[in-house]
Amino acid sequence: RLPLVPPHRVNGGFELMLWDQFRLGMDAVWVDAQRLRGDEANNGSRLDPYFVANMQLSYQYRNIELFVRFENLFDENYESYGAFFENALDETGLEQFLGPGAPFGAFGGIRARF
Repeated sequence: RLPLVPPHRVNGGFELMLWDQFRLGMDAVWVDAQRLRGDEANNGSRLDPYFVANMQLSYQYRNIELFVRFENLFDENYESYGAFFENALDETGLEQFLGPGAPFGAFGGIRARF
């Protein structure tokens, strides 16, 4: 297996019209376990598989849209990157470094179409 290339990945989403101007959208991604960068021989540990869901609610009035989006809806703790590097500060040899995935986040905004 190639490092940082999961053997399986599933993306999906949908959007529903709740009322005339309200829409609810959901999307998610599931990523299978993957090898760390630097483990081309596939001998070391792997990143755990993870599932992240997102949701968006929007209101459309003429050419103005108000929206709110929630990312990582279930506040999943996961690593999206991993690598083996030589520790140059001391003589511990190769060490595993992990990059955390984004935590729960919420934001909103306004879109205008002209």
